[in-house]
Amino acid sequence: MNRKILQKKIGELIRELRIKKGLSQKQAADRCGCSLAFWKRYEKKGFEGIPALLKIAVSLGGTLTPMIKLLEKRISLQELSTIPIGGTQDGAKRDMDLPEIESYLKKEDRIWVKEKLQALAWLAQGMKVKEVRKRLGRSHYLIQQWLCRYNKTGVGWVLKSSKVAPPREPSEVWKE
Repeated sequence: MNRKILQKKIGELIRELRIKKGLSQKQAADRCGCSLAFWKRYEKKGFEGIPALLKIAVSLGGTLTPMIKLLEKRISLQELSTIPIGGTQDGAKRDMDLPEIESYLKKEDRIWVKEKLQALAWLAQGMKVKEVRKRLGRSHYLIQQWLCRYNKTGVGWVLKSSKVAPPREPSEVWKE
């Protein structure tokens, strides 16, 4: 089971737990202390992280027990054991779609989009964020941000991205 499937299943569990409590989405969001839009996203896409999941579980059940019981019923230990955690360098996914990224890279003319695609291609090849940062002349945070967006939504966001200021020093991508 991959991360997206797990998140979706947990989103379904959150919805199921809310319905068992007889709460509307608005009531559940108020209990949790988040906006209705965030709550809907939690139910549709799952959790954003462990702290959010814990807060949701406690706000719906008063304790973690109801969420844990639902998790145990819905997700087997065998499924949970197949979820990849850790073992990646600088947060880079090892299952990035390099051929897809490279195909867009070959077709793209906009330099600011090409830069992001090149960064993702290098990350997909196993390069560390630190190396990509040095090659592009961008900040570590920015490269991590691009990687996180790719991990969440795939390569589509890059193609829709707007122009950004060029780096202070020319990079390999900008020289091309």
